[in-house]
Amino acid sequence: MMPIFPKIDKEHKTIERLNIKDLVNNYGSPLLVFSERTVKEKYQRLKTVLNTYYPNSQIAYSIKTNYLPGVIKVLKNEGAWAEVASGFEYWLAKKMGFAGSQIIFNGPDKKISEIEIAIKEGAIVNIDNSNEIERATELSKKFNKKIGVGLRVNAEIEKLNWSRFGFNIDSNEAYDVVKTIYKNDINIEIRGLHIHLGTNLNEPQYYAIAAEKLSEFALKIKKDFGAGVAYLDLGGGFAVPGSRWLNNPIWIVPDIEEYISGVASIINKKFVLEKPKLIFEPGRYLIDEAGIFLTMVTNVKNTKMPP
Repeated sequence: MMPIFPKIDKEHKTIERLNIKDLVNNYGSPLLVFSERTVKEKYQRLKTVLNTYYPNSQIAYSIKTNYLPGVIKVLKNEGAWAEVASGFEYWLAKKMGFAGSQIIFNGPDKKISEIEIAIKEGAIVNIDNSNEIERATELSKKFNKKIGVGLRVNAEIEKLNWSRFGFNIDSNEAYDVVKTIYKNDINIEIRGLHIHLGTNLNEPQYYAIAAEKLSEFALKIKKDFGAGVAYLDLGGGFAVPGSRWLNNPIWIVPDIEEYISGVASIINKKFVLEKPKLIFEPGRYLIDEAGIFLTMVTNVKNTKMPP
């Protein structure tokens, strides 16, 4: 994949046609500058591929990647939703103008008050653990109606060992959670499935494996409990050119099309009629290449070494 770096003109000393000296004079040094053009191009590249392979999709920017309001605003204006992992990030997303229905609330420690606000405002809330299920159950009693949530799951996917958010699919832990909810008439409806594979992953095949596991689990829920799943969320974690692992001297980054085409192929085969919405939550993929760090040399020290 060819990177999309900010345009630097060394002769005229500009970044994206803005004078570097003026930037430092106006905003100080050190200074981190982001290219709006780069962010937009990365977003549109992903959006174009999704529209080609699976139009019923949505991109949600992972706000924890970079909290800068300017960065968030650019992506919101492009059409992104917000993915948040804490009450603070939810608050920030609301301050930036996202409607509740444009926010996906993940994270392993959602307070009952935070879940209540998110559900009232129509956000997607993906439940991570049994304690959060208890909190959601309490809220369903308080509201005196059925509430819809997503379920975070993890799975055994070859060498990936950090997919531990949510409930395990392969051990039937996730199935037992769903069974408990539907067989005990708990006022909770499972509306979607979410999985987090990791970060900076340059093996697209892992996303296809995850898509297959999510799809099969969703179809099993439909078959056994008559409850259709409205969305499959595969998180983010796409590799970027400038962030290789320390033990990986040769860093090959696949084009985003390789990730999306594999996932879309699986879901299109598994779901013949009612196809779920496909959600991705990129962070680093959208902004990693856009940043430039500016600093000034303020002092020069020449040390005389002994003979």
